[in-house]
Amino acid sequence: VWCEGARMCMNPLSRNFNLEDARRFLDFAIKFTPQYGDSFIEYLRLELLTSGDAINTQLEQMCVNAEPNYGPMWYHCKFHALNSTRHVLRTAKSMLQVEMAPFKNVYQQAIIRTQSTSVSYEDDMQQNNHLSISLFTTGLL
Repeated sequence: VWCEGARMCMNPLSRNFNLEDARRFLDFAIKFTPQYGDSFIEYLRLELLTSGDAINTQLEQMCVNAEPNYGPMWYHCKFHALNSTRHVLRTAKSMLQVEMAPFKNVYQQAIIRTQSTSVSYEDDMQQNNHLSISLFTTGLL
């Protein structure tokens, strides 16, 4: 449930876009269900949105220590049963970068919208009216 809340907060077409709330929700998700790998992948998405390219070593170590073993996105990134946790996380990073690249401007507009009082949600949606909110609701495309 916490991971889903974070996904809603990281949807750039949502009125609920808020990266601080997403971080808080993912912290809860990892604390209460560390075996759910999707929470780590969504945390990685958050890190890519806020910090850029590198995998946070603290995130990687938390993931290795938790040894996640399920989640649809986790299975999507785990190509072989013998893939290590680090390998799955690095695969997820590559997939996320490919998925997010075409929407870089959409994410940037959403971040600006949350940090500015001069850009409204309605103005932002007029620029992105060709996109569907469902593109961003489930993680990896």
